[in-house]
Amino acid sequence: YRKQMEEMQRAFNKTIIKLQNTSRIAEEQDQKQTDSIQVLQSQLENVTKLMLNLTATVSQLQREVSDRQSYLVVSLVLCLSLGLLLCLQCCRTSSPSPNTNAVALPKSNHYPSPKRCFSSYDDMSLKRRVTCPLVRSKSFHLSSTEVGPDDLYIVEPLRFSPEKKV
Repeated sequence: YRKQMEEMQRAFNKTIIKLQNTSRIAEEQDQKQTDSIQVLQSQLENVTKLMLNLTATVSQLQREVSDRQSYLVVSLVLCLSLGLLLCLQCCRTSSPSPNTNAVALPKSNHYPSPKRCFSSYDDMSLKRRVTCPLVRSKSFHLSSTEVGPDDLYIVEPLRFSPEKKV
């Protein structure tokens, strides 16, 4: 009987040791899981804070983009209106008024060039009539009612003697 009791006692002790080992292993695993849950909770809090910061940054960037788009639209409207005003001003100045008729200028670049020499200073008052005006500028227009091609004169150049040149 005593032998049986000792065997039962040893088997019981072995079972208790196995249960203690299993319990210790379970506690270690439980501690590892608890630690890992705390790390995950900390990471979740960090990600939540990061997400809130990103949301605030995105909304600020959206406001900045909206402001810049507004400035761009305003600038575009100003540029278009300035361009339109310039076009209107150019159209007004380029179209002749109905009261004035522009005299057509000849396309030739050959002007009458007098080759005469004056014999004295008394000839300085002489004028010669020409049919081609000396003015070639497109902005210069003569009204046909005021001046005709027969009314234009070329004044002959003077030749000065070398001793009078300074």
